[in-house]
Amino acid sequence: MNNLFCKLAQNASELSGEDSFQKAATTLVNKINSEFAASKTILIAIKGRKKILSVSGGLKASEDNQFANTINSLRKKFSEKKEPVTIKKDIHLKTKKDNSTAPSILWMPLGKKKKKPEYALLIERKPDTPWNKEEIDAMFAAAPLIFASLFACQKKKFFVKKRILWLAAAFILFLMLPIPSNVTAPIQVIPKNPYYIFAPFDGIIKNIKVTAGQTVKKGDKLFSYDTDILEKKKDEAILAVASARAELIRLEGASYTDDQAGAKIPEQKIIVERKESEVKFIESLLQISHFKSPADGTVILDDPDALIGAYMRTGELILRIANPVSTEIRIMTPVSDIGLINEGSKAVIRLDSAPFSAIPAKVTKIGFDVTLSEQQIPSVAVKAEWLEKTDKIMPGQRGTASIKGIKTYLWMQLFRKPLITLKTFLGI
Repeated sequence: MNNLFCKLAQNASELSGEDSFQKAATTLVNKINSEFAASKTILIAIKGRKKILSVSGGLKASEDNQFANTINSLRKKFSEKKEPVTIKKDIHLKTKKDNSTAPSILWMPLGKKKKKPEYALLIERKPDTPWNKEEIDAMFAAAPLIFASLFACQKKKFFVKKRILWLAAAFILFLMLPIPSNVTAPIQVIPKNPYYIFAPFDGIIKNIKVTAGQTVKKGDKLFSYDTDILEKKKDEAILAVASARAELIRLEGASYTDDQAGAKIPEQKIIVERKESEVKFIESLLQISHFKSPADGTVILDDPDALIGAYMRTGELILRIANPVSTEIRIMTPVSDIGLINEGSKAVIRLDSAPFSAIPAKVTKIGFDVTLSEQQIPSVAVKAEWLEKTDKIMPGQRGTASIKGIKTYLWMQLFRKPLITLKTFLGI
């Protein structure tokens, strides 16, 4: 008995090293099956919906066949037994009907001392290998150790489940943390309060005297109109003035003898004045046909080639003159994010020319019109001002803005855009 008990105790101690209850149960039934040269060993749960926990040989027993029904009837009959029982009736622990001689079966309860068992081992031997007292006593002596190892594995499983639940709860709480929303959008550095140069009159632009980014002084020529038509109109207006004056002189001479001629003199004077005004107006257009810069600054010109030869109507924007030191930021914020920011929201600007430098800024104005950004995303223009000196930042530079918006939950910040994409895909 001592040798058999030592082997069973050693097997029990090895169970505690398994990382799951199911692995421990499988190891147990296989070792017991081998130790007692049994034909089948089954670990049964006394309580719970799942009756059969493990079967030797890696077999998987169904819970709703004749085999399971036999196990269930044994469980009900012997569940209160605290000592081993040798079953001598004609019972077969087989999944199929068998007409052979009834085997020798041992019911071995597993549980804490003086308490109802929680598990039981059903060990089936062939009819010609009955159970002897020494084997039963050794098994009964080792039963508390086996139960302790199984209980430890079950407790480990419980703690693993509990740990998973705690981690899941902690993760959910983590996702519910209130944080400032963060909006990322492309930016462009633009001049602050630039001079807008509009077309002074209708006409064709002949040439552009400056290039984008060029520094100009007040009075430098910016662009010129094609003046051929104006020069022709001026010549025609001068001839009209000369003709009107000649007619006035003729009427003044004739007025001495012709009263009707004298009556036409006031009207003719008005005609002369009107023709002279036309000449002066054309001369004034010619003077501004070579447009000069109204201030010192840097030229901001989107597409000079598109302007040359273009017919410009009065008031159309041609270019801008800006102070290169005085700049602000235009942020093309996606429509889906515009509701998360307010005027005064803090932002961090990273220019493409210095992506590792973070420059603080503040939102000053949020637009209303929706336009497509360069990335073809419906966006709203948002303006921001620098919170630090930015002498070296020039208009036209591009980069990315990270704007801290209103308070939201972490899960909303993480999953908002994927949810919007899914919503768009589903059409809801």
